[in-house]
Amino acid sequence: MRINVPPWAYEHFWQDPAPGHSEFWAFRFEPRCQIGDLLEFYFKGKKVAEATVALVQAPGAGKGGFRDRWKVFWRPETFKDLREKDLTNGKEQSAENRGNHDNQEL
Repeated sequence: MRINVPPWAYEHFWQDPAPGHSEFWAFRFEPRCQIGDLLEFYFKGKKVAEATVALVQAPGAGKGGFRDRWKVFWRPETFKDLREKDLTNGKEQSAENRGNHDNQEL
């Protein structure tokens, strides 16, 4: 499943979750994915990360924010940072930070 990360969320997307928490992306409509599917994250048309679906949660389920939305969760250990190296200094861009959208434990 392809997820386009909007510019306003991009920097926050790379922040690590709290220990013991999983990441999620919220949707207004039922997402077309299931547990075990690959999530592909794009920014400005370029694939920047991927992860594996751990849970799909219907609106009203669970706790925390975005209770009126569908949520697709992934575990941080399945997250892969696919950003390219920064060619200006030869260093790989940080993979320390990942999306933290009002995380919840699975």
